[in-house]
Amino acid sequence: MAKCIKRAGIIFFAIFVSFLLALGCAFTTNVMSTNNDSISLSGDEIVDNNDDDIVYDFELSGNCSQIATTWKSAIEKSLTTKANVKVKLVSNWLATINEDKTTAFGTGVGFSDKGAISVPSGADITINLNGKNIFRQLSQQTIMPGGNVIDVAGTLTINDSSYNSEAIKKIYDACKENRDVLIANFQNLAIGKIGAGSNLGDNGGGIYVAEGAVLNFNGGMICDNYFKNINSTTMGGAGIYCLKSTVNMNDGIIFNNKTNRERGAGVAVNKGTFNMNGGYVVKNDSVEEWAGGIYCIGEYDNTIENEADRIIHSYINITKGIISHNYGTCGSGVTYARYGKGSINNAELTYNCSRANSSALLVWDYTSEVVVTNTKMTNNYTMGLSGNFTGGVLLCNSKLDMDGVEITDNTYINSTNNVILGGGVYLEGGNEGTWKNVTIARNEIKSVINDGLHVKGGGLMVDENTKTIFGENVQIYDNLAHGEPSDVRLDKGQKLNISHLSSLSKIGIKLADDYEGTFTNGYGDNNNDLPYKHFFSNQGDKVAAINNAEVTFEKTISTAVYDFVYLENDLRKSYKTNDIKHGKNDFDIIKKQNDKIIIGHILYNTSVNTFISNIGYARENIKMYNSNGKLIYDKGGNVDGIDSAYYDKRFELAVGSGWRVETYTNDGVKIEEFYLSVLGDSNGDGRLSATDISYLRELANNKVMFDNLSLAVKLACLIDNKGYLTTIDSEIVNNIICNKASIDKYL
Repeated sequence: MAKCIKRAGIIFFAIFVSFLLALGCAFTTNVMSTNNDSISLSGDEIVDNNDDDIVYDFELSGNCSQIATTWKSAIEKSLTTKANVKVKLVSNWLATINEDKTTAFGTGVGFSDKGAISVPSGADITINLNGKNIFRQLSQQTIMPGGNVIDVAGTLTINDSSYNSEAIKKIYDACKENRDVLIANFQNLAIGKIGAGSNLGDNGGGIYVAEGAVLNFNGGMICDNYFKNINSTTMGGAGIYCLKSTVNMNDGIIFNNKTNRERGAGVAVNKGTFNMNGGYVVKNDSVEEWAGGIYCIGEYDNTIENEADRIIHSYINITKGIISHNYGTCGSGVTYARYGKGSINNAELTYNCSRANSSALLVWDYTSEVVVTNTKMTNNYTMGLSGNFTGGVLLCNSKLDMDGVEITDNTYINSTNNVILGGGVYLEGGNEGTWKNVTIARNEIKSVINDGLHVKGGGLMVDENTKTIFGENVQIYDNLAHGEPSDVRLDKGQKLNISHLSSLSKIGIKLADDYEGTFTNGYGDNNNDLPYKHFFSNQGDKVAAINNAEVTFEKTISTAVYDFVYLENDLRKSYKTNDIKHGKNDFDIIKKQNDKIIIGHILYNTSVNTFISNIGYARENIKMYNSNGKLIYDKGGNVDGIDSAYYDKRFELAVGSGWRVETYTNDGVKIEEFYLSVLGDSNGDGRLSATDISYLRELANNKVMFDNLSLAVKLACLIDNKGYLTTIDSEIVNNIICNKASIDKYL
């Protein structure tokens, strides 16, 4: 179906710009204009450009009674011919308001006994909303039994030739950060709308899709519907209620629908299937219940004779779409409840808000199974005011596999005395699944009671019985609990299940004060490299090490004499100057240096014993190798070819650039390795001499040779530290040797 945006005049454009500025929603140049076409928020500026190629069987025009008559004819034709019938809405279809304040679209064929529009079993209807509205003319105050808008028992396809996907996306992207502005813009969209239903009953508020029926929603908006269930079965569906049926949402908007203590304000799926292939589920409110956006639940029916058939699953399958600004107690974006199954791919669950937990996604009950891929859960907000206070963005006690998922920039905060857990994610009970290519970052959890006890786990917290396995490229970092680093919070007895971790894996760990022993399961069985390449401590002063094939935190070196150094933008930089702490926030630096840690600020002519005494580590747990890989020091024991007396001789055996230092546990397990960089020592002998002067001059004139140096030696050469190597560096060494300058000036 052809669609376009009507060209606007100069006067309208100026008014439009002023309107946006007044609302505080600034469009970028690309959003404001594309090929001189402007986006309108009201009026008839988003129009049906051309659908002349479609032949309609009926056009619905006139008042309610006249449209009802034509609708009956369309239904009767479809039932008689058993074929699809196409209708086009030419006038707004507003239900007739009766004296008792009930409303109805019509009676007889094509209508329910309460006056809702009906697509009966056997009928197949395609309707083009054509920018017009179908309103039941009810509100929350005038709620009535059977007050929904449309009943579908056959097949209904909803199109809207006024709907322009590109225009809607520009409006959403420009205003998504400001809920009030976004709501105002969506309310004023000049597209076809189905709404103003208000149902006190058991079949939703907007569109009810009955058992065996099919609804295809391709454009337009389902909005402003209300639902309250008199049977208190906690099943909502104020926008769409799907009962043992199929709903295919390929585009369009489900917006501003509301339930009263029922689940699934936007969409509720009861033993049915909801396939979302695009579009928006925005600003749907489930008051005091789950799932403002989308909810599904299945059933175990023990009345069925064959036990294998007793489980009736319900499905939510999202392959593309935005679920945003929805509100509920938990699972405010999407909820998979008992016997819920499905997948979420290439979706955004953003800016949703929950009272208790799981503002983006809830996967609940051990009978649920979900796969999430290539999806973002960002900028969601959780208040922690009621119920289960675990998992600000995602709460799971079921089977959940994730690949290519970002859980970032979410906030979990409350003003009560509740203890809240897991600012990003909480994995509870016997949940299971495999996570890879998952990022949990920049999430924050905090409470008005800042005692270190009322919030735990800025990024992730797990139950001690979790079965979820963390695999390649899992990154959990920069998460905060009351302003302090807290990426993965582990209380005593809780552990992470680890499979193979890739070089990009990056996981910060915050252990409880009483935590004892290792904090992983499966690390040694799946990984051969040192664990500090993947894990870092949020507390600092410790590094990840192997202990009986699993990971624990061990003491690292501590020195007030030396400093860790690194190369950034061709400049030599130090940790202390840049407020960086080894083991706590240097993980990215180490990764950029091919997992190498460099100790610098070492004076030339430093003896082995002097160096060891200055790093605060037990001698019997240290090994040292020179720049050629020869063992020099072996845990205080004898080394072939080395007279131990030389360990005190600062001229005969000085530690040099490129030397390697290894630290070990008391059990002999390797913890870390460091490389040494002695400023000015370019050849690795630990001294400054004419050899260094000559070599530095050669390097200054041969960039390729300099670039091929090891990082430790390269840092040692950058004496003047101007971002490049020149003969000035060699002259500085010459002046130091001649006592005309001090190396201290350049450290």
